[in-house]
Amino acid sequence: MRGKTEESLPNAGVRKCATEKAQSCEGCMTEGSEKILAHVEQVAGAFHLSSLGSQIETCRTLLDSTNNIEVAVFGRFKAGKSSFINSLIGRDILPVGVLPVTSVITKLCYGPADQLLVHFLDKRTEAAAVSELAEFITEKNNPENRKHVALVEVLLPELKRYEGLVFVDTPGLGSIFTQNTATALAWLAKAGAALVAISVDPPLSEQDLALIENLQQFTPKICLLLTKADLLEDERTFVRR
Repeated sequence: MRGKTEESLPNAGVRKCATEKAQSCEGCMTEGSEKILAHVEQVAGAFHLSSLGSQIETCRTLLDSTNNIEVAVFGRFKAGKSSFINSLIGRDILPVGVLPVTSVITKLCYGPADQLLVHFLDKRTEAAAVSELAEFITEKNNPENRKHVALVEVLLPELKRYEGLVFVDTPGLGSIFTQNTATALAWLAKAGAALVAISVDPPLSEQDLALIENLQQFTPKICLLLTKADLLEDERTFVRR
């Protein structure tokens, strides 16, 4: 089927990206790391180094999250991010469509049973059925995030082989829904490791390059995910004919 996300990415590739990130931050997890980070925060505050705020936040997140590593999937809208994560899961959990769909940050990780937790901006958390996911994260059912959802967590037994990793599906960049782009960009500093989805149609864009450059400020471990590779097969068939 045309436009289908490439599903042959080896599991080892995803694990390698996240594991190398964890190893690179291992020194930050020592006993004295909390004191070091506190000192950096103090110096940054004293000299008004606001530009260090996002990096400090990243270190704080990694320091507090010693059990799981977040692997965020970024990319332009309709680049195939949600389809890729669905292929890892083995069933269609994240909604996909012709128009930009994802509007809210969605975390997916292993859990012994299907579970959906909706975290709201007012700090409330509500449980719901996984089948109701689209009601909270899509532009159609939650336009401009009128339900004030901060993020959604999805726990699935199918992700047992990726236990220890948390996949983060972000809204697509560059659509007419500017709030979606802002939501995705705000998550850049929180990424433990990053996958950047790049579609072969259209090819690598200036926006893709800018995204990769921004990500390098927060994580040195960035993997490129080529999606819709079956479109290249169609082109090769045409040339042979």
